[in-house]
Amino acid sequence: TSTPSVPNSLFWTQTSGIWRSPTSTGAPTLIVPYAGGELGGITVDSVGQRIYWGDFGNGSFFSANLDGTNVTALLPGESANSLTYDDGYLFWHDGASVKRYLVGTGPVQTLVTGCPVGQINVDAVNNQLYWGDCSGTLSRMNYNSTNPQVLLFEMGLKGLALTSQLYHAESSSPDL
Repeated sequence: TSTPSVPNSLFWTQTSGIWRSPTSTGAPTLIVPYAGGELGGITVDSVGQRIYWGDFGNGSFFSANLDGTNVTALLPGESANSLTYDDGYLFWHDGASVKRYLVGTGPVQTLVTGCPVGQINVDAVNNQLYWGDCSGTLSRMNYNSTNPQVLLFEMGLKGLALTSQLYHAESSSPDL
């Protein structure tokens, strides 16, 4: 069966569930009602037409079609504060480590351990993972966990975004 067409949309989690809003209209729709958990990170696989999210209250991951149908439970016992998807992999941090999972085949692999990890993001063009840690240090490595590099030290990292350039916010400065 084919997934129904979904316009360009913004997805987010709230206590009540997973929400979607087409960027053209801004009209929000609750697509996956949810009760009893504490929803965390959410990410979109636009090629595979799936959304993925974590429930760190109940310790599990879920996925669904972009329209909210076909909800599937994944990875019981795992939770995510920050979650991203690229090239068949889910990447997340659980507060103490960065992990990845090849969707559908597994296994879960721990890529980074140590002090609690803040933000994570992927550079899909260069197949690299970026993360910040509790000391505010920004690091990166290849998807296959080779070539880890520290990029910036003790900068109070609070946010992280990638385009063709890396952007970060620091807790000690209002500048980006």
